[in-house]
This record gives sequence, structure tokens and C-alpha cells, in this order.
Amino acid sequence: MPGSEVAEGDVTDPGQRGADQTAQADEVPTARRRVAGWLIDYLIVVLLGVVLVVLATVFVIDNAVNTALSTAVDAGSQAVSTHHVSVGGLVVGVTWPVLVAVLLIPFLQFTYLAGMLAWGGRSVGKAVTDVRVVPVAAQLTRLRPSHVVARALLTAMLDTGIVSVAFVVFVNSPLLGVLVWAVAVVAFWGNLLAAFGRRRRTVVDLISGTRVVRTRMYAALAAGAADLARRAAEAAVTAGRQTSGLAVAAGQVTVDLGTVAGQGAREGAQAVAGSAPVQQAVARAGDAATATGQRLREGAQAVVGRESVQQTVEKTAVAASAAVQSAREGAEKLARSAPVQQALNSPAGQQAQALGAAGAQRARDVGGQAAEQARRIGGRAQQLWRERRAQRTGPVPPGADTEPDEGDEITGA
Repeated sequence: MPGSEVAEGDVTDPGQRGADQTAQADEVPTARRRVAGWLIDYLIVVLLGVVLVVLATVFVIDNAVNTALSTAVDAGSQAVSTHHVSVGGLVVGVTWPVLVAVLLIPFLQFTYLAGMLAWGGRSVGKAVTDVRVVPVAAQLTRLRPSHVVARALLTAMLDTGIVSVAFVVFVNSPLLGVLVWAVAVVAFWGNLLAAFGRRRRTVVDLISGTRVVRTRMYAALAAGAADLARRAAEAAVTAGRQTSGLAVAAGQVTVDLGTVAGQGAREGAQAVAGSAPVQQAVARAGDAATATGQRLREGAQAVVGRESVQQTVEKTAVAASAAVQSAREGAEKLARSAPVQQALNSPAGQQAQALGAAGAQRARDVGGQAAEQARRIGGRAQQLWRERRAQRTGPVPPGADTEPDEGDEITGA
């Protein structure tokens, strides 16, 4: 039995069923919303009808004179023959374009509604008020052609069809036209008042098997826009975090590169310092210092061997100058050599130059100290000679020769 099949298939929880009924009730639009949508569609149809009537009126004015003259001639002939004149033909002959335009208004409304319902299930007014026409049958997802034709035809007949017929009838029979107009008013309000019921379905809805529901399209659009804005904000925050992370990474890379560069410079300086040209320069400076010391010792021995102190001092100074000059020439030759030039032009060589400058200064300091030591040795030797001579012969008179003779022997005090 059909009833038993429904009972067996209905396993929905009563609470769930109540929630579904509530959700379905929420989908039903208010009567005010439906009236607003109908009014928008009606104004569109009225504007189209006004355009048709105006065009027909212009046509009537252009042909009114000819129609009136021909009708007058017919009326005169009729008066002569029958002694009776009928003006109905004059009225109909003059106004027929306007009557045709009035009868075309329901056809325009039917075409407009049928096209919009078949395309998207809603007219312009229903789209503005966010409602849609759907079939009553739950298994159908969109309107069938029978739904579209029935709903568009009934709506056009109740809104403008009966009124248009009443206007045309009123031209020939005012009383009958008023009766037809009264029928149009009763049918219109009967259909409209049904929308204020519990199910908010009009007579057209019931006959065509359709109903009007809320689509909440604008709410969905607003939610989509809010979601899009949220995603854009999240993307901006993510991009900002990624940019900050890249900046931190770039700073860390810069620090690492600086550390590597400093380590490379130190290793380069050590490599330059340990290279053969620099070692040769250091060896030459050491040889120069050794030669200076050797000449100083030879000078001291010469003093001990009774040479002239003044000559010894001069020889020592010349030896020191020669040592310094030799060190300078060696350093210049070393600096002009190709390996040293390549080493000096490298980044690490720049640091090695500072080390070389410090070494040159140290060599000059050593040369100066050697000369100063030679002068001190010469002065000490002369002082010893004076003291020894004074012990032998007495005090040296002023202006006497203070240089030791070749036969004199100088020993340490």
C-alpha cells in the first residue's frame, strides 16, 4: 500500500523533521516581498504597454483625417437613403490601432514572464527581491515547460488580460465593459490575497504547481565577499610574514658572508705572510740586521786594535747607512716583483701591505738603534782612552790631541 511504503521509508527523527519544516518555512518569502517583486514586474509591463499605446496613438492621429472624411461620406449616404446615421463605424475605424495595442499588452507580459522563468526561474522583480519560482514536486530541480507556460499565462490573464478585454468591450458597450472590468478586479484581488495565507501561495501558484522561495543570493554574495576579504587579509599577513622571514634570512646570510670574508682575509694575509717573496724580504731584513751587527763588532774590534775612534765611528755610521740602504733597495726590488704585485693587488694583500709597512718601520727603528749604539760605543772607547792616558801622563791639557796613537792600548776599565 502507498501509505505503508511511506511509513516504512520515513525513518526521520521527529526532531529532525521539525527542523526541516522550520528551514522550509524560513525559505518562504513574506507577502510584502512577493508584492514588491510583482509590482516591479507590473511596472515593466506597463511601461511596454505605454510605448505601444503611444505608437498606436501617433498612427491614429496621422490617419484620423482620412478616416473621418470617408466615414462622413458613408454617413451622408446612409442618411439620404435611410434617414439614419450610425457613428459606431467612425469610432471603431479611428480607434482600432489603439485597441490592438491594448490587446498586445497581455501578450507582451506573457512573453516576458515565460522567457525569464524558462531562463532562470525568476523575473526581474523576483531577482531584485531575492526570490525564485520552483516546482512543488521535490524530485524536480527546475521548472518544466508546462510550469512556465501555465504560470506566465495565468499571471498575464489576471494582471492585464481581462482588463485589456474590458477596455475593448467598453468602446462598443460601456455597460458590458464595466462588468468585464469588475470581473478583472475580483480575479486580481482574489489571486493576490491568497499570498497572505499560511503557505503564502497564490491561485496561480496552486494551479501551475509552483511555489516561490527565498534564494538568499545577496546573503551568499555578501558571505562570499566577506570570505574573499578574509582570504585576502590572510594572504597579506602570510606575505608579510614571508617577507620578514626573507629579510631575517638575508641579514643572516650577510653576516655569514661577512664572517667568511673576514676569515678569507685572515687566511689570505697568513698565506701572503707565509709566501716565498715575503719570507725572502724578512730574510733579507734579518741579513741586513746581521751585517749591521757584524760591522758593529768589527768597529769595536778596530777600536780595540788602536784604530782612530773617529774613523771607527765613521765606519760604523757608513756601515749602518749601507745596511739601511741595502734593506731599502731590497724592499723596493721585492715590491716591484710580479708575485708581490699580484699579492698586493689582492684583497688579502691589502692587509699584508699594512704588515709590510710595520716591518719597514721596524727595520728603520733597528737601523737607528744600531747607529745610536755605534755612537755610544765610540764615545765609551774615547772616554776609556782618556782615562788610561791620564793615569799614565797626568791630566790632558786643554787643546791637546785627544785621539789615541797607534801604539796606545785601550782596555776595558
